[in-house]
Amino acid sequence: MQNTIKTHGYQIPSVIPLTNVERENLMRLVDSIYETTGVDPKLYMESKSQKSTPVYLRQITAYLIRKYTRLTLREIGIMQGYRDHSSVIHSRNKVETWMDGAPGYGYEKKLTEEIIKKYEQRNS
Repeated sequence: MQNTIKTHGYQIPSVIPLTNVERENLMRLVDSIYETTGVDPKLYMESKSQKSTPVYLRQITAYLIRKYTRLTLREIGIMQGYRDHSSVIHSRNKVETWMDGAPGYGYEKKLTEEIIKKYEQRNS
């Protein structure tokens, strides 16, 4: 079983054990985010930046990986520049908040919905 994938310049660390299905899901997720935003995954997955674009794209990515794969919080954190599992929990909670319609997150909610739609189209 091959454990690494590389898409749009981003490579998942080889320490994360992936099944073929998980590898394909991750490729579709990263591709869907790239096609929706045009942002290189390396700029938000591996970045330590606290600027808003990398942060909310990391949050969306953590949320979607958790939603559509069986990867653990720790594995998602490793994928995102070796972040702690609590950072992944915070990201997931943040996205759930704006998906529930919290005021002030209209753009992020719409973007997340567009990425989900693109991802689900790739899976049908």
